[in-house]
Amino acid sequence: MARRVPGIRLRMEETALQLYEAQGLANTTAAEIASAAGVTERTFFRHFRDKLEAAFGDETRLRDTAAAAVASAPAGMSALPAAEHALSVIAGDFDCRRDSILRRARVVEANPELREREMSRAAEWATVMARGLVARGVDEHRAAMVAGVALALFRTAYERWAQDGTADLTTELQEVFADFRAEAAALV
Repeated sequence: MARRVPGIRLRMEETALQLYEAQGLANTTAAEIASAAGVTERTFFRHFRDKLEAAFGDETRLRDTAAAAVASAPAGMSALPAAEHALSVIAGDFDCRRDSILRRARVVEANPELREREMSRAAEWATVMARGLVARGVDEHRAAMVAGVALALFRTAYERWAQDGTADLTTELQEVFADFRAEAAALV
């Protein structure tokens, strides 16, 4: 029976990013990532379905964290604040890992295949958030709308955070949601 080595997935993710930065995604193979990380190619494929997947780190953990945060939002909190609460938890996680998150963002931005994969993952995030809101009693269509809006606001905050270099993502997220609320109030 295969033995699980703690931290091996993280080591492979880090190695993949290093190789993508040094020689580009197109010039990097899964076998090279595995070898540089000190594992077999078979081990690599037990953790990742392809070399693109290695660039996205702990997405599953983050989606699970967001789903749990939506569920744990205070009772009676409406849909958008519950989504903001969940995304604030994720923002706090990103703030703690700023350098590695921004490094990954640079690698993704430089590679169209990774940007395409990231868009697909964003759709998965919206589905997870919407399901969490539905479980809180929000109508399915409204939940999908709110999740989409909340993730667009998160993306705006993320881009400001990545460019700014000084503010934390949690603060950027609060400001973007406040700006959105002000704009929405001006519509009525």
